[in-house]
Amino acid sequence: MHKPDGLLEYDVREMLSSDRLLDDGRVLVKVRAGLVSLSGAVGSFEESARAAQDTWSVPGVTGVDDRLWVGPVAGAIEDRMVRASCLRALDRESHVPTGSVSVSVEDGLVTLLGTAHHRFQAAAAKRAVATVDGVKGVVDNIIIVSDPIPGDVAARIEGALRHKGIRLGAHIEVSGQDRTVFLDGRVGSWAALREAEDVAWNAPGVSHVVDRLVVAPHGDA
Repeated sequence: MHKPDGLLEYDVREMLSSDRLLDDGRVLVKVRAGLVSLSGAVGSFEESARAAQDTWSVPGVTGVDDRLWVGPVAGAIEDRMVRASCLRALDRESHVPTGSVSVSVEDGLVTLLGTAHHRFQAAAAKRAVATVDGVKGVVDNIIIVSDPIPGDVAARIEGALRHKGIRLGAHIEVSGQDRTVFLDGRVGSWAALREAEDVAWNAPGVSHVVDRLVVAPHGDA
């Protein structure tokens, strides 16, 4: 009977961690249709061989792709690869302004540095790198800087909503108090609601958005 990939991955990890002659702390395991891929770093060729041997001993393994880095510089090489992957993940995250966050990696621990105008941008950066293979933890050292909030922030948000066409078939009232923006009224879809929230969050000086919008598809009362 074919063993599910998730269960096989668990069994391989357990086998590697039980080997006292193998430091598996930097070994990554991926399984697809019984084929096990080993990546990351170990201290010696002997450890690399043991990792492959241990993996083959797990019932259900149909093949082993050993891509482990070996030697004292292996960890540094892996960290550079993880950092490059993290930077690509940040570039793909639309809520993180380009170039606003820098990344350093040491032993798989990622540290985020830089500035953001909103807490949700820092949270988006952390989520983006947390999914990268090889990341063992994330330290968020991003500093939140607040722009002065303009007196016409509500009018600016309403203008941005009109520009995006969100207010077509919708009724949105925007108000503000201190650094908080309130959204009231109705929109025609959940996608429009999320886009309206994004517009409000991206307004200068806004630190909090209270969404009280109701989703009412066109034609509903």
